[in-house]
Amino acid sequence: MNDARPVDMDVLDEFGGVDVHLLQYSGAIWYPMVYDMPKGSKRRFAEQKRQRGMDRARSYVDQVAGTWVVPSAGPPAFLDPELRYLNDEGRVDRETLGGDPSNIFPDQITFLDQMKRNGNDGGLLFIPGTVGDFKGKELVALTHPVPEAEVMDIFENKTAYLDAFAARQASVLEAEKATWAEDDGVPLLGALKAKFEPIMAASPLISEGIGYPVGLEMASSDGSVETVVLDFPARTVREPQEGDGKYRYGFRIAAELVRTVLRDDEPDWVNTIFLSTRFTTWRIGGYNEFLYTFFKCLTDERIAYADGWFSEAHDDTASTELDGWEVQRRCPHLKADLSKFGVVDGGKLTCNLHGWQWDLESGRCLTSSGHELRAKKLT
Repeated sequence: MNDARPVDMDVLDEFGGVDVHLLQYSGAIWYPMVYDMPKGSKRRFAEQKRQRGMDRARSYVDQVAGTWVVPSAGPPAFLDPELRYLNDEGRVDRETLGGDPSNIFPDQITFLDQMKRNGNDGGLLFIPGTVGDFKGKELVALTHPVPEAEVMDIFENKTAYLDAFAARQASVLEAEKATWAEDDGVPLLGALKAKFEPIMAASPLISEGIGYPVGLEMASSDGSVETVVLDFPARTVREPQEGDGKYRYGFRIAAELVRTVLRDDEPDWVNTIFLSTRFTTWRIGGYNEFLYTFFKCLTDERIAYADGWFSEAHDDTASTELDGWEVQRRCPHLKADLSKFGVVDGGKLTCNLHGWQWDLESGRCLTSSGHELRAKKLT
């Protein structure tokens, strides 16, 4: 199970039991590290994000009920000096597992410990090159590419491991940076208008879902900053105007990165600029799913598909009961089965598939605008 997060888990029963469950437990995301917010708040949000991700993964472990679980896809290794702070380099040892609780990229050891704490001893530690030999449900042999002591040393002495890794890859990083577009001093407004305005015009539902102007600040190497406004209600890209005030959503990105993705006609800024974590952002209010969908769909074909998907009516006719509440069975966000992923705490419901939350009394989404939930208290 990789980035795709299935919502209809019952179909797995048709295939019989699962012997070995390969599970991605840590996602690739930039929240909340790049957000402009107080350090204390950022740390609290990061702790919540880290734990929600592991809770979701453990929910899959319970539903799949495999004999063995191999956690993978974590943690990434940030080797560029300016991004090293993103690594979870908190000490991990055999007595106090877990590293930094505010780092959203826990390692395999941390997740295996979470499984054990919740009564599951079927987790297996794999690193790249590990070979598992299984005969049905029986684990015949597990062989690592290095001795067992060296495997544990990776996790117990992360800083030394990352230092050596970064040194080996330094020339690769420099070569990659050399391909970035040079800052020629030409304002970016014209190129962004040509790129974004046709996409805005082709996506009325997404543009209306964003619902407000978005600020895009592009910082050049000489310290100058060009600000461009993505005015989604007007479907235009323009210069700032008097009366704009503070934008409800804003991004600050190095101008050279914007020039690079424009030069390459990149169709997806989410998997290039944003996942690179080489930007900062701020927002007033909740997460705007429509905005990041727009940045994923910068071609005619992609935006037509996405706008059409949002225009489809989500089926909310089926219901399920959760801790004394009758709620629609399908999550208003991405249709997860709330009978399996929904958790009620007091008057709040959390969908553990993506961590979105609702106030049950009003049905209001606490994570994003719109996406109301049908809910009724049972007597």
